[in-house]
Amino acid sequence: MEIGNDLIVEECAQGGLGVGLVVKEYVQKKLDNKELFELQTNFNIEEKDLVCLIDQNRKNNIIIKKFIELLK
Repeated sequence: MEIGNDLIVEECAQGGLGVGLVVKEYVQKKLDNKELFELQTNFNIEEKDLVCLIDQNRKNNIIIKKFIELLK
């Protein structure tokens, strides 16, 4: 099963429902506190393309425009 929400992935892994794949920085505190542990593997995970989705009606919002500038 593939879940695209880091919080849900984290909660499922912590609840014993399997292994989750998230950005390490996102769960670093729980790794430091030993609430979760990092599974060491010897395989490479394929790269994924990421997209940024913006509501068509809000694309001219000044905050969104600044955010887009930061991403470029």
